[in-house]
Amino acid sequence: MFLNSTSDQELAEVCAACDVFVYPTSASPWGLVVTEAMAASKPVIVSKQAGISEIIQNGVNGIVVDHPKPKEIAKQIEMLMNNSKLRKRIGENAYEYVKNSLSWEKYAKNVENVFKETISHSKRGH
Repeated sequence: MFLNSTSDQELAEVCAACDVFVYPTSASPWGLVVTEAMAASKPVIVSKQAGISEIIQNGVNGIVVDHPKPKEIAKQIEMLMNNSKLRKRIGENAYEYVKNSLSWEKYAKNVENVFKETISHSKRGH
């Protein structure tokens, strides 16, 4: 299934129904949709050139391909489809990564820490 744009509800339904999520772009700075698929416990395959590849530990919480060429992507899809244990483990690790590293709660804590550090630095300077 190839999608250009969908509503949040449709995206959630597609993520729930898929076995593997592929994001082959090489020109994307991040790719929020990848983290959404990870949050749905789906193994993701991304291009090394995509910004989102920075959070993927290859073979742990996703798969990173060097070049987004159809044969290389198909090889990784086939590997995941033929190994349900690996597919499930990567999906679970993806979910845990998003939950522990990219949640709103984690983001709020990081922002709070920046504020605290800035205030502390400001008090020392005066």
